[in-house]
Amino acid sequence: MSGVEEGQLLVADYILQSSTGFVGQAALLIQVSTIMILHITL
Repeated sequence: MSGVEEGQLLVADYILQSSTGFVGQAALLIQVSTIMILHITL
């Protein structure tokens, strides 16, 4: 895992912890989706 990926996961984890319920889950899903899309396209 690269440093960039680790950073993105830390950000996603922070968003999830600092938000509650649906908002946190939606933010995490968006973050994961973005990472997946980047992996597919790059």
